Amino acid sequence: MTRARLREALGSELETIDCEQVPWEILEAVHHRGYLDRIVRLRGSFPRIHAQQAILAGSLESILFSAGAAVSGVQAILAGRAARAFALAEPPGHHATADHGSGFCVLNNMAAAVAAARRGGAERLLLVDWDVHHGDGTQRILGSVPGVAIVDLHQDSLFPGTGSVDERGGGAVWNVPLPPGCGDDDYGWLLERLLRPIAERLRPELVLVSSGFDPHAEDPLGGMSLTDDGFGRLAACVRSVADEFCGGRLVVLLEGGYAPAAVARSVVKVVSALGGGPAGTALAGSPGDPTVAALERCANAHVACCGAGTCAAVLR
Repeated sequence: MTRARLREALGSELETIDCEQVPWEILEAVHHRGYLDRIVRLRGSFPRIHAQQAILAGSLESILFSAGAAVSGVQAILAGRAARAFALAEPPGHHATADHGSGFCVLNNMAAAVAAARRGGAERLLLVDWDVHHGDGTQRILGSVPGVAIVDLHQDSLFPGTGSVDERGGGAVWNVPLPPGCGDDDYGWLLERLLRPIAERLRPELVLVSSGFDPHAEDPLGGMSLTDDGFGRLAACVRSVADEFCGGRLVVLLEGGYAPAAVARSVVKVVSALGGGPAGTALAGSPGDPTVAALERCANAHVACCGAGTCAAVLR
């Protein structure tokens, strides 16, 4: 359904890239060998590898192709075959750690994309995660990697229960836990405040996004209020930052989202913002007081490791 909507909305503007299964050497740079061997051994035997995920017939191929789509998007951009890419593939990955899966995630697609980017010569990477759930696996694998910065907006006190402002990795992890009910103006305002000061400090060579669509107002697993247009505005904001700092090089990965019709509509908005001409300024409206307070707590937690200048720019 999503692919058909994209074709209908974008037509010839949309170019598809064939992807292959993720190379094994990329997986070994991200996940422990014992964990990978266990996944392969369980292939087709219908066991649960954790509470939310079973390896069914055909599952392993889907898992490997999903990570492969993320890697293919990065490789296409670094080779100059594309300016921006959206990896339209499931299952998601941002809860998977180096040695176990969780929350519908088996392999960490974002970590695989980062490994491919670094092999391709891109060392400074800005990661953005707006899935309603905290990307705990991505943070655990990449949160202390030099040259990597992570901005994670997520609903507070939701699965997996991580992502407090005090979880800063090496100082380049910016967690912003938010109260339920935040919508387009809250998310747009936060990204406008956060991304440019962090990009100024990092000077990224590539921007990557974990785009969960479960902050949508229609999603049954979250409690946020983003709309289809709101996701388009987030994508326009990220694209504007990528245009300014790294020649527009931007990869968006599909993460969670459990209202299929809302996901399909919102994916079209995101892809349209990535490829539909100038991104615009994506100006945000006024956020709620709890959102402002959440950003203040995040910035104050980073003063010691990132300096007052960056934090003041975030709070400008």
